[in-house]
Amino acid sequence: MTLSVNSANEMRLNTFVASAKKGLMLPITWLSQYYSAVLNKEIDTKATLQLLNVQVAFALAVLPAEAPFLFRAICTAWFALAISGCKQCLKNCKRK
Repeated sequence: MTLSVNSANEMRLNTFVASAKKGLMLPITWLSQYYSAVLNKEIDTKATLQLLNVQVAFALAVLPAEAPFLFRAICTAWFALAISGCKQCLKNCKRK
């Protein structure tokens, strides 16, 4: 059994997915450029996402003052793991 796909619809879908990906990556690219300027290193997309991961983990570990202890412990562990991953990622970044 052979399935056929309308190539025009497939091309429109591919174009839509590509433009959506480009639109979603634009803020990450801007942040990458900002982090590059601040850290004086060439920060790529992966390192930018690692830095964002650390920031979110820190915010969730520290800011909800009335959060249950278990939640804070899990977020603190997440923060520690995020810092470790970020340090490894930033070691690979080149100085400007």
